[in-house]
Amino acid sequence: MEDKGNITVIKPKDLTHLSIFETQKEIIDDLKKNKWLTAQFIKRNFLSIHKQSFLGFLWAFIFPILNVLTFVFLNESGIFISGVSEVPYPIYATLGMAYWQLFSSSIMACTYSIISTGGMIKKINFSLKPIVFSSIGYSVITFFTQTLLVVILLLIYGYVPNIVALLASIVFIIPIIFLSTGFGLIFAIFNTIAHDVASILTAILPFLMLITPVLYIVPETGIIKFLSTINPVYYLISFPRDLILFSSSSLTTEYFITVVFSIVCFWILLTAFHVTEKRIKEIL
Repeated sequence: MEDKGNITVIKPKDLTHLSIFETQKEIIDDLKKNKWLTAQFIKRNFLSIHKQSFLGFLWAFIFPILNVLTFVFLNESGIFISGVSEVPYPIYATLGMAYWQLFSSSIMACTYSIISTGGMIKKINFSLKPIVFSSIGYSVITFFTQTLLVVILLLIYGYVPNIVALLASIVFIIPIIFLSTGFGLIFAIFNTIAHDVASILTAILPFLMLITPVLYIVPETGIIKFLSTINPVYYLISFPRDLILFSSSSLTTEYFITVVFSIVCFWILLTAFHVTEKRIKEIL
C-alpha cells in the first residue's frame, strides 16, 4: 500500500518480490497459523477413507500382506532370490514394505490432495499447505499398523530384534516424511496443471520399488548396486531396517547425509510451493 497525496494505491501482494529471508519468515508464520486447520484435515481424511469401507482399517494390513506373500512365494520357489538368510524373509520383507509404502503413499496422497479438495478451495480462501500436509496423516497411521504386523511376525518366528531401534521407528520415519512431502508438494502443483501426473506416478512407483532394495539385499555388483548408491530412499529404508533386525548397519554415514538432503530438499520445494501457491488457486 502506498500513499500518494490524497490517493491510496493498493498493490496485490507478490511473493516473488520478497527477499529469501522474508519468504522463509512468511512460510514459518503460515505453518504456525495453520496448525489447527492441518489437524482438522487429518481427522476429516481419516474418517472419510473408512466411512463407506466394509473392511475399514483392515486394508492397512491387507495390501502389505498380499505384496509380501507374493514375494515370499517367489523367493521360496526360487524364481526370485532375495539374498536374505540371517532373518526370516517375511519379517525382512514386511518391514521394508512398511517403510516403502510410507514413502510412496505419502507422495501419492500429496499429489492428489489439491485436486481432491478443489471445490472447497474455490469457495474459501485459505492456505493450501494444510491440505497437502494433512494428506500424509493416513500414511503415517498405516505405517504403524504395518509395524504392528512386523511385531506379530517377530513373535511367530521367535526372532528377537533390536528393541530400542524398533521403538525408534517414529524417529526413522521423519526423514522419509520430509523427502516424500517435499516431492509431493511439487507433484501436487504439476497435477493441478496436468491431471495425468498422478497416473504417471502410479505407473512409475511400482517400478521404483523393484529397483530399490526393499524386498531383497542389494547385490555386490551390477546396475541395481549403482542405482542404490544414488537412491536416497534406499538409505532411508535400509539403515533403520538393518538396525532393527541386525543391530548395526554399514550405511551410517550415507544415512545421515541422506537425512540432511531430505530436510534441505523439503524446505526448498516447500519454498517453491509457497511462492506459486496463489497461482495454483487461480488454475483451479
